[in-house]
Amino acid sequence: MRWVGFAVFVLSTVLWTGALVQPASATSCATDAQCSSDTTCQPALIPGTKECKEQRCNFNSDCPTDRGNCLGGACRAPAGSTGGAPTGGISLSGEGQACGPRKFGQVTKSVPCKRGLQCTRGICRKPLS
Repeated sequence: MRWVGFAVFVLSTVLWTGALVQPASATSCATDAQCSSDTTCQPALIPGTKECKEQRCNFNSDCPTDRGNCLGGACRAPAGSTGGAPTGGISLSGEGQACGPRKFGQVTKSVPCKRGLQCTRGICRKPLS
């Protein structure tokens, strides 16, 4: 019976310390400019520190100004903007250009429209007012 209590203690200790350990890919930061175009500088688990993490969103208005596009549920810097780090992102489509899901080799990506346009049947168009 004593070994069950010890096993529970060891397991809970391992799980608790695992929750405190930061992934090796986390980058410390002071501003968004120090993060890649798909992350923002946010408070870390350790008080007083910040790290680059993906910022979840539902709408463009949920994102900070320098990461003003909500794509795939995460804030992203506009295409052509590096957000402080080099990227190889997809550029935004202009009026009359193709948008929506596009296949690049074996990868399917969503091509967004420029601000003020909306993707209708695979083409960027001005919204009907």
